[in-house]
Amino acid sequence: MVGIVGPPGCGKSSLIAMIAPKLAVAGHKLGVIAIDASSPFTSGAFLGNRIRMQDSLSDDKIFMRSMASRGAKGGIAIAVMN
Repeated sequence: MVGIVGPPGCGKSSLIAMIAPKLAVAGHKLGVIAIDASSPFTSGAFLGNRIRMQDSLSDDKIFMRSMASRGAKGGIAIAVMN
């Protein structure tokens, strides 16, 4: 398991979009969990990561799930931890 974290705009999504397809071609299966900032109105994810990485992560060996942080400190919603 590898976690890629950093401040907004530092290139996390770009890095994943470059590395993941290469790992898939090498025969690895990947799961990408993209923690998106939550909308203050709906508590849902803005889904910016999914849109930016959609073309790069379209391989059958790459599973991607976007999740909202729902305002949780550290970025992972409490529901994920339970």
